[in-house]
Amino acid sequence: MLFRSLAEGEDQPNPSFIISLAGPGVRGDQLLLDQNRALSKAEGLDEATLDSALELNRKIFSAILEAPAVSEQETTKDPVRARVESHATARIKDIIAADMMISEEDKAQISAQVSIPWIRWFIRYDPEWAFKRIRTPHLLIFGKKDLQVPWDSNVERIQQLLKNPSLAEFDHEVRIFENLNHLFQNCE
Repeated sequence: MLFRSLAEGEDQPNPSFIISLAGPGVRGDQLLLDQNRALSKAEGLDEATLDSALELNRKIFSAILEAPAVSEQETTKDPVRARVESHATARIKDIIAADMMISEEDKAQISAQVSIPWIRWFIRYDPEWAFKRIRTPHLLIFGKKDLQVPWDSNVERIQQLLKNPSLAEFDHEVRIFENLNHLFQNCE
């Protein structure tokens, strides 16, 4: 949770080193899209259905990203922030309601999920904040069979972030293991 603490602006001492096991390198919305694509492909979902679902997710995530980030505590204390948050929620419900391919039960589930404050925080979370603030050696480990944090887009972004000149004095190593999943179990 060091990365989350740093992203939220909390002061943390730099550890001696960091070992990251399948940690995200892309913003939360992109991670969820990559994850949905990987899991759906593994389940054999056809491309047209997958593209339609991902487009709906993009619209929902966009509505969340466009609204100012507010905490649950802020919405209960500040009526203006509460209205902003309720406007974002109403926009999301409109996006979901417009999709005729989704059952009413699924619409209710989607709406409930994206109303969870942690989910909204995660969609906005960008690990770039933490990579810019942590001044220490990194060992980052990924499995090529990981469907939850797909290695390719995350490793690419992490390698870009590690090129930050302020990190030049520290050693960084990215290791990718061929047949390991998100839990680093061997799989086919």
